[in-house]
Amino acid sequence: DDDSAGDDDDSAGDDDDSAGDDDDSALPAVWIEIDAELFFTCGLTSAGQALCWGDNSDGQTAAPPTVFEQIAVGDKHACGRLPDDTVQCWGRSVDGQSTPPGGVLFSDIAAGDEFSCGLRTTDSLVECWGNGQFGALSEPAEAFISVEAGGDSVCGVRANLSVNCWGGNGLALDDPAGAYSQVDVGWGGTAAGVRTDQSSSYWGFTDFQLGAAPAGLFQHFMASWQYACAVLADGTLDCWGSNNYGQQNHPATAGWATVEGGTNHACALSEAGAVTCWGDPTLDQLLVPVLP
Repeated sequence: DDDSAGDDDDSAGDDDDSAGDDDDSALPAVWIEIDAELFFTCGLTSAGQALCWGDNSDGQTAAPPTVFEQIAVGDKHACGRLPDDTVQCWGRSVDGQSTPPGGVLFSDIAAGDEFSCGLRTTDSLVECWGNGQFGALSEPAEAFISVEAGGDSVCGVRANLSVNCWGGNGLALDDPAGAYSQVDVGWGGTAAGVRTDQSSSYWGFTDFQLGAAPAGLFQHFMASWQYACAVLADGTLDCWGSNNYGQQNHPATAGWATVEGGTNHACALSEAGAVTCWGDPTLDQLLVPVLP
């Protein structure tokens, strides 16, 4: 009988939660995901809206007005995964990178230079479409749990959290040692990641002023061929490498969750759902849309 009374109390609590949910639905939208490449960035809001800013030379910032669950940004195109796991892309599609295969459902998506990739829900294999000139469409016949792409390269994370990379136009990324909780493939044949012990690594083409990563533990890591940025375990940001466009002028505050970068600009997403960008402003890469 006491348990029954407890259940009644729980029911009352559920009513309170329901009222709270109603209040939540009226809250302003916040950012929940960002991705960047080359000269533009896209963000996904808590309402499922994709908004993009920066270079729009091929319509890549004109995201369709539909609800998405994930976004992926390539050089001059972007893709979004819908709630039914279909994919819709926009922007440049000279090589078919914005034309996903019909009738295929994906649990994860990624975008590179002139191609896009998805992780099929049916068999966990990576399927890519677009320009395969540099090997990005030479997908290995093995299962992955996530896929990342950038430039001409693709990396898949296996169930044991090891990484397999392909593509790269002769600058193929060597598979890094260790187990990874997060991987990012940047423009110019460079990749970076955070291992499960929160140590960091980057691999591939890292010849231009990149240097060694700072000491410490990491939460999120991105690398381009010119510079790199990371969210450290304490939620602060650090950037290093080239600073010719102010790529190292990151906010000095804490509370950051992820960081993504294009050729000469970077953007960070905070734990509270805010986005800020720094670096090259010449194509409006720093003009983050104001959410309603």
